[in-house]
Amino acid sequence: MFIACISIIIYSIGTIQAQTIQDIGKVVLGVKVLSSASSETQNHKDFVCNKIRQIVTQAGYSSYGDNTFIISPNVIINDVSIAEGGMRNIYIISGELTLSIQDQDNGTVFTTTSLPFKGSAIKKDVAIKNAISNIDFHTAADFFEIGKTKILSYYEDQENLIFARADSYVMNKEYDEAITCLMTIPEELYDLHKKALIRANEIYELRDEEFRRQEEEDIHEENENILNRARSFLAMHNPTDALKTLWNYKIGDENQDQSYYSMISQAEKLITETEKRAIEKEKQEYIDQKERLERQLVIQEKEIALEKQQIEYEHTESIQELQLERQRIEAIKAVAFEYLKSHNYSSNIN
Repeated sequence: MFIACISIIIYSIGTIQAQTIQDIGKVVLGVKVLSSASSETQNHKDFVCNKIRQIVTQAGYSSYGDNTFIISPNVIINDVSIAEGGMRNIYIISGELTLSIQDQDNGTVFTTTSLPFKGSAIKKDVAIKNAISNIDFHTAADFFEIGKTKILSYYEDQENLIFARADSYVMNKEYDEAITCLMTIPEELYDLHKKALIRANEIYELRDEEFRRQEEEDIHEENENILNRARSFLAMHNPTDALKTLWNYKIGDENQDQSYYSMISQAEKLITETEKRAIEKEKQEYIDQKERLERQLVIQEKEIALEKQQIEYEHTESIQELQLERQRIEAIKAVAFEYLKSHNYSSNIN
């Protein structure tokens, strides 16, 4: 049951993607209008949710999506009166906005509050929106602080299960999922987040090793295809196309390299010196164009890296204590961010 809860944290965080990389490491509080909410809440759902999301962000949370931890609003109208206002009557609305922070997986309500409101306008709907906009949300500071404390306690209680879940992902070579799992632990839990970063760094290195291994396999497979195509051209007495095909071969595997050099030698023996010079010139033009494209890609990657370096992280001292390079920390968080951005999951885990 508890492991399922941790699964829901990870999957539901991906239901709607993280907004920026800065969301990684923050306490995430989604905004959700429950089916039991009043008709006024349902009718003004988008307006209410956007307003609450702004307030949640100002309270130090990150807010996106339908997460495990949510704040649910409910608009209650206590009184509607109409005052004469010359050419048009004016609606005067009074009531309260109730808010509850809860774990929507098991229904546990961490804290609730009720905020009174009053507003007016010539249209009832506009009067309701004005009333909600007039609420002094500063009076809810304690409410948000209590909710955050309860959520942080939840992560502390589930520490072993979160790390166990990350390790299970690693066993399946699901490294991005493992890193994302660990990066859901809020930075405000200083020691626990530090522990998660250390483990995430270890997983990141395993991820790099797997990428390198996969890249070697891909190169080996592509080289084999190139060699086979070159053999076919040689079998058809077409040394020119065989040589052109071998332009894309990448030196690496010893056995493949022997075949490569053997075919180069075989093909060159079948062409004249004039043909050889023409092919060498064409090859150089091909290589120059390829290098230009690679340089453009490097420039683009550097620009992206510079943008990431401009991001400010909290707990700089704790990152330094970890003795991890800043660039690595950014890379770890970027893995979690990109994973959340590209994966949409339902929060219902059976």
